[in-house]
Parts: sequence; structure tokens; C-alpha cells
Amino acid sequence: MKLRTKISVIFAAALIINIFVVIFGLTFVLDSLSTRMMKKQAENITLFLQHRINSAMKDPDHDNALSTISADFTIAKHISDESKGFELKKILLIKPDYTVEAGYPENETGTSYAAHEDIREAFLGRSMETVDETNTDPDGRISKDIDVVSYFALADGSPRAIEVKLDFAESITLLEAQYTAIETGAIIIALTLLTGLLGVLLIIMGRTAVKPVIRVTHAMEEVGSGNLDISLPENSRDEFGLLAKRFNEMVSGLKEKFRLYNYVSQGTIDAVKGSLGGSGGHRTARKVLVLFFSDVRGFTTYSESRDPEAVISSLNKILSLQSDIINKFGGDVDKFVGDEVMAVFKDPAAAIDAALEIQKKMSEERHTFDDLHVGIGVHIGEVMQGDVGSADMRDYTVIGDNVNTAARLESVAGKDEILISENIAKNEKVRYSYLLKPRGELKLKGKEVAINTYLVTDKKS
Repeated sequence: MKLRTKISVIFAAALIINIFVVIFGLTFVLDSLSTRMMKKQAENITLFLQHRINSAMKDPDHDNALSTISADFTIAKHISDESKGFELKKILLIKPDYTVEAGYPENETGTSYAAHEDIREAFLGRSMETVDETNTDPDGRISKDIDVVSYFALADGSPRAIEVKLDFAESITLLEAQYTAIETGAIIIALTLLTGLLGVLLIIMGRTAVKPVIRVTHAMEEVGSGNLDISLPENSRDEFGLLAKRFNEMVSGLKEKFRLYNYVSQGTIDAVKGSLGGSGGHRTARKVLVLFFSDVRGFTTYSESRDPEAVISSLNKILSLQSDIINKFGGDVDKFVGDEVMAVFKDPAAAIDAALEIQKKMSEERHTFDDLHVGIGVHIGEVMQGDVGSADMRDYTVIGDNVNTAARLESVAGKDEILISENIAKNEKVRYSYLLKPRGELKLKGKEVAINTYLVTDKKS
């Protein structure tokens, strides 16, 4: 999944969560605020009724005072009915013996509330307590009851308690409609703001994160395809700037290591690739390989009378020619030793084809190579292939007596000659594909037994 897509998915999830929070959180907040307002309204009505009771109880005629209080209760009920904001369900004036002295409904008068804990606590603690209750009747109607129980003292110091119970069901119905409008507006605003924020965030992320990642990805693909002439801008001071710096350092290091490829054989490169993830060394093995040696004849004399730069230039032309042809026929240049080339092949015929083409090109372009000639020796046999050298510097190469034999053949080959051993000449493909001229037995330096040799003059038509 692309980074931009991930950001969009994460933001969409955050948006959904935010909507749920707005819906439920806003409902909770609004419900809490409305409940506080209802409680405050109920307490204010209670305090007002306390004031009216105190005024009425100043009348020396107790019965007349109670009549006045009952009338005030009825007026309060009428006001609640007209307001359509709440319903007055109960008003009780309670004496210290917990009996109702006056009340609405009137049939509550004389009822004992001694068993009601809230009434007892009001008298004992001389306090006011407000409680809200939400109930649902069998018809599904929701009622929001606010019950206020308050202690107070009459003008003559006599203790009394008043309980006022209000039902705010009508207010809730009105508020729910308002809640819906508020929630809808809040969601629209939230969606608008968050969508705008998402757009801004995507633009910022695109410039500061997505584009740098795309640049790094493209650069990595270029490096993977072999293009090391690439770099990333290091102008930002964030993590991507550091990443670009490290990437450029990596490419620079790869360039250095890649240049080393020019100084080692393809076999060494392949062996290094094969050993990646291992102990770092290559397993030494016995193999039957074709050994190819060539040398520039008369090069020492040639180099003594010429400028060093010209000598190196001519030598590089000859070595490049041979290297290209050897690679063309599936060989691997093992090393260059001065003006000598050492290579290995798996197929004797391929080695001879390479030798013939080298001699042909040297003859056709003699002027290009300052009239220099090469002699070539080819031999096949078992060798040891593996790491040779010290712990600090190694060469992945082949060693053994057969390597020495091939080198000796090359040393006795004349100008423009291709000298092969009998081991090569016995190969069926070589015997039937090339014109061979016996050179006779040669006692090679370092060898006790003479070997039969042959000159390859051309390929059979």
C-alpha cells in the first residue's frame, strides 16, 4: 500500500472515530448542561416557594396561612402547566415530625414521610439536596424528574422541609430536537474542517514525505539497474535529508567498489557473489579447466626505446583486444601479468577460437599495435581453484602443474603462433574442427618428460 493511501486510510479512520466522539460526546455534554439547568431551575422554584411559605406563615391564623400556601402551590402548578417546559408533580411542606403540613396534590396532606431517608437527612443536616432521575414508562415516554428536598426555618425559627418534584419531559422533547440540529451542524463543521485538514496534510506529506520517498525509490531502482551516476539532493535538514546523504555516500562507495571490478577476473566476481552470506571465503576445488596464456613478443625491447605513456597505451590496446575476445568466447581473464594474459576456459574449442581470432585481429590491425606480435599457449588439465594470498589480500585463481605447463607452452610459442598440448589435440572437437600441425616433442622448462605439441594454423572449412 502506498504511503499516501496509508495516510488517507488512517485519516479516514480518525474521521470516523471523531464523528462518533462528536455524536456521543456532544450528546453527553449537552445532556449534562441541560440537567444542570433543570436542577438550577428546580432549586430556584424551591427557594421561591420557601419565600412564599415564610410570608404566609407570618399570618397568626394558622389555618388561613395553610390555605394561602395551598393556593400558592396551585398557582405554581398552573404556571408549570402554562410554561410547557416542565410539569410540577409534587410540592410538600413537611413538619419536623415528618408529616405533610400542606401539599400538592392535596391528598398528600397528613401523610408521614418518616421512612424517606432524604427527608430525614434534610432535617438532620439542615441542607438542600437535588436529585435527577430519568425513567421510561410502559408507553416509552421518557420522564426527567428533578427532586429537590430542602431544609429551611420559618420566621419564628420553626424548622420545616420542602420537597419539590418537577418532570422536565417536555423540555427533553424540545431539547432533543435542538440536540439533533446541533449534532448535525457539528458533524458538518467537523467533516468540513477535517476534510480540509486532510487535504492540507496530504499536500504537506506529499511534499515532505511522499515525494522524497518516491525520489529515493527511483534512485534505488536506478542503482539496481547499474546506474551509479545518480545522487539525491541533501538540502533538507530532516530525516530525509540524512537519508539522502547516506544514500549518496552508499552510491559513492559502490562506485569505488565497482571500479575494482576492472582489476579482478569475472570468475573472482562470480565467486564473491556466490559467497555472499557465507564465511567470506571460497571453497577450494579440483577442476579440469583449459588454461590459456598469451604474451607480447619482443615487448621488453619495444618498451626500452619508447615513452612510458606510449608503451602503456599500446599494451592496453593489445590487452583490451584479447580480453574482449576471450570474454566473447566464454573465457575468463584470470589476470594480467605485465604483457602476459592468463585466462581459463571450460571448452577447448572455445579457447582455440579465441586464440585464432586474437591472431587474426593482431594481423589485420598490425599498425594499430605498433607491429607487435603475440604468442599463445593452450593446455587442459586438472588444477586447484580457490583463494590464494594473505589474510589482507587474496587472489581467486588456479594453481597446479598444468598451469605451469600452459605457461611453458606460451613461452616457446613463436610470433603469431598458437601452441597447444597433446591433451588439447586429443579432444574430438578440436581434432575434427581445426588444422593442426605437429610441432614435435618439446622439453619444457621444469618438466622432466617431454610432451607432444601442435600448432593450430586455422579452422577447417
